[in-house]
Amino acid sequence: MDLEAYISAYTGPTRATRLQFIARTSPELRSDAIRLLFQELRSGNNITKFKDAWAEFNNEEIGFDAATTAWLAEKEKTFHEKLSNLNQLKSLGSKDNTRIVFQDLGHLYLEAGDLQNAFESFSKMRENCSTSNHLTNACLQIIHVCCEMNQFQPIGGHASKMESTCDVADKSLMASARASSGLFFLHATNYRMAASKFLDCTVDVNGTFNFVMTGADVATYAVLCALATYDRSDLRTHVLEKQSFRSLLELVPNVREILNSFYESRYSSCLHALEKLRATLQLDLYISPHISTLIADIRRKAMIQYIYPFSSVVLDHMATNFATTRPVLETELCDLIANKKIRAVIDAVDGILYSREEDPSVATFEKLTALSNKYERNTIALLFRAQCVRCHLSLRPTREWFGHDSTVDDTR
Repeated sequence: MDLEAYISAYTGPTRATRLQFIARTSPELRSDAIRLLFQELRSGNNITKFKDAWAEFNNEEIGFDAATTAWLAEKEKTFHEKLSNLNQLKSLGSKDNTRIVFQDLGHLYLEAGDLQNAFESFSKMRENCSTSNHLTNACLQIIHVCCEMNQFQPIGGHASKMESTCDVADKSLMASARASSGLFFLHATNYRMAASKFLDCTVDVNGTFNFVMTGADVATYAVLCALATYDRSDLRTHVLEKQSFRSLLELVPNVREILNSFYESRYSSCLHALEKLRATLQLDLYISPHISTLIADIRRKAMIQYIYPFSSVVLDHMATNFATTRPVLETELCDLIANKKIRAVIDAVDGILYSREEDPSVATFEKLTALSNKYERNTIALLFRAQCVRCHLSLRPTREWFGHDSTVDDTR
């Protein structure tokens, strides 16, 4: 991976956050990631992350000089001067001026790496909003801070608020709101809803939401979540034939090829390409915790679709198509059978899987049994009610139930 080209697609604090994540995750890229991380931090004002990274990665190959301490002191002095000036302006001016002050405070804290104070400042900025544009901007800033804090639970509410108040004509903001919702559902492991939200994004998200994720990231997340949860008709309708998503999909040709291979039942090339992509996706800040689960789900769906048209399948041929061995394939198929994903039996001697179609007579018998049980319960209830009336054990309605005081005349 070309780290410099990769990180150049992002803006803001997420550049350092992603480099720090790669340095922790990849032994091969650790040295380059640390070098680029400190270059990034030295060019900015994030003194909190600089100190954390220095404590985590400081070793002989970094080679800090004595000027680092003086540089940090100068950055902290500048930060406190700006903070003092903004604090003096809090109680001055109108509500809109107060909103602007809290917005500037939030950006100041965010640049310095003080995420908790940044979150509180942007939250107070939201409280002082007077227009829908101000509100959507405040929600977007809060989402940004939540992503940096790695706290995704608050994102859902703010993203929904953005979608409901955002001007439909502002495609960039709307795409950012939907991408935020997708990120919320992704981390909630609701991959189907995540796919739906990411697929609703347009190419306008590329370049306007890069302080969290790029358009290529959105397209990749959308396709992987869709492959793991959508059936063939959904893939065709909501992914392949969706015009608004097609431009976004063009940003990731390798992911588009995976999608086409899966839909065209070229499972061997699809899974092979997925495995090649796994190494890169494991370095992604947001999809990496889910990539193993998503690829496993996609593999299981591919197996189910491979088996579905046939009454019997030769296991050796299937193992070749799925780039695995027959014993491993048998284990995977047994799991699918046990979890009732497929109805089949395995002939381990001849190496053949036989599909078991549902017997219509069994289904008919089960329906008849359920109907007879219901009829029996209703008949017993009616007989019991008739016996209670016959023995004068039933309660008679009173006129009070109808707005009167005396008992209903029951001479009939």
